[in-house]
Amino acid sequence: MHIKKFLLGAGGHGKVVYSSWKEIENTTIMICDNSPDKIQEFFLDGKIIQPFDLDLIPNCGHVAIGNNNSRRQMYELLYKNGKEVISIFDQNANISKFCKIDSGSFVAAGSTLSSCATVGKGVIINHNVVVDHDCKVGDYSHIAPGAILGGEVRIGKECIIGSGAVILPGIQISDGVLVGSGSVVTKDINKKNIVVFGAPAKTRGVR
Repeated sequence: MHIKKFLLGAGGHGKVVYSSWKEIENTTIMICDNSPDKIQEFFLDGKIIQPFDLDLIPNCGHVAIGNNNSRRQMYELLYKNGKEVISIFDQNANISKFCKIDSGSFVAAGSTLSSCATVGKGVIINHNVVVDHDCKVGDYSHIAPGAILGGEVRIGKECIIGSGAVILPGIQISDGVLVGSGSVVTKDINKKNIVVFGAPAKTRGVR
C-alpha cells in the first residue's frame, strides 16, 4: 500500500534523504520546499517540487534542510501543527540496537552508531560518520561526512562537526559550536556559538 508522506527540503541534502528513504520504504513522497526558486522544478524520479503549505502536505514526513537553525524552526512549526516528523535511516548504516535516536533525525550510508549512543531530534548524521559508545548528540546538530566521535563524547544542540573532524573520547562541546573540517578536538569546548579548528582545535571566532 502506498502511503503519501512529505519531504520538506529539495536541496542536496533532500536528495540524499530521498534516495535512502526510497530504498527502505515503498511510499509515495510529496516533495516540497519553501524557496520560491525551487517550486515547480524537477526533483528525483521526475517529481515536481511543490510549495510548502501546512494545509496541503500529508500528516507525516521528514525535514531535509541542511541548515541547523532552519531545520529546527520547521520541525517545531510542523510539531505545533500536529504533523509527525519521522527519522530516516539508510539501509547501509550500522546502528546498534542499543542506540537511541529521537524523531526527525537522519543517518546516512556508511555511518556507525555504537552501543548506548544517544541522538537528539532533527540531527543529521552524514556519510561515514562514527559515533562511538555512550556518545550524546544534541538536537538539530549536524555531524558532517567522515567525522569521528570517540566514546562518551557530548555534542550540544545545533552544533556543526565538520567533515573529517575527530573529537577525542570524553570531550564535551557546548551548544552552537562549529568545529572546522579536519580538526582534532582534544579539550572541552565550554563556550557556546564559537568556531574552532586546527589540530589541536583552537577558538578562531564566533558564529
